Amino acid sequence: SPLAVRSAIRYLNFRGKQESVRALLPIASSSDTQSASLAIKAISRISRDYLIDRFNDLSPRQRLEMTKVVQRIDSQFIQSITEVLGSLDDEDRVHLTSILSEVPDDPDAKKVLNQLMADKDESIRATAVRALSKMDLSDKESAEIDRLLSDPDARVRANTIESLPGQQRSEHLSKIQQATRSEFPRERANAILALAELGESDYEIPLMNMLRHPDSWMRTSGLWVLAQVDAPNLMYKAMELCSDNSPHVRVHALRAIGKKGTKEQAQQLTPWLNDSVSDVREAAHQAIRLKTGLDYQA
Repeated sequence: SPLAVRSAIRYLNFRGKQESVRALLPIASSSDTQSASLAIKAISRISRDYLIDRFNDLSPRQRLEMTKVVQRIDSQFIQSITEVLGSLDDEDRVHLTSILSEVPDDPDAKKVLNQLMADKDESIRATAVRALSKMDLSDKESAEIDRLLSDPDARVRANTIESLPGQQRSEHLSKIQQATRSEFPRERANAILALAELGESDYEIPLMNMLRHPDSWMRTSGLWVLAQVDAPNLMYKAMELCSDNSPHVRVHALRAIGKKGTKEQAQQLTPWLNDSVSDVREAAHQAIRLKTGLDYQA
């Protein structure tokens, strides 16, 4: 009977797990509007809790697809996420902020994301600013972006630089140029890459400074940039860093050659197929295969 069905749905709304959604889906589209409404509410609650509880078990693509599907079933789904943000622990708040940052076109998500960009928790701010790349920034005050680029936390600044579209990067060029001297590798790397993508020719000097830096993670981040840009005149540095003392530097040097090096450079990499570190050997194999077509693991 309809009453029994509704009682079962109410029970599932409080106790149901993700497996219950399959049984609820047909009811959500039934002609019994009262049962359908209860089923939609239950699907939304179960899915929201599943996203929170299993966040680390789901890939970003799976999380986004699930969010989009439930949005189509329940137009209030994003609002239900925003309503529980304040009652969660810090880790779960970061997780839900990450989900919201993937759907910034939703009015409820956009409103909350703008608030979260000023949250007292730096992890929340750093996650929220990732939505900038998907937002219409025409209504965003220049001073607000300036504030994010001057945030006390390096992750927020780095993510802001990475997420800003080209026009906003041009408008805040001086801040980005300043970040090319940051003591934080990722912020510096993102700033240098932003300059290169804007067509600024002076990005090569700070990039070379990264590649020569005494800190191994600064060198590693510089090699990451080198693998993204077209700077053939700097590729000799990648060859040099293949002999770096730090394995992670060697790995990124080899990856840079695999992406931006020449066939001749790749032909010189066979000694690293015998490196003592497996990740270095794998990076050497991939670089040689990409540039010469030779597969030493075949």
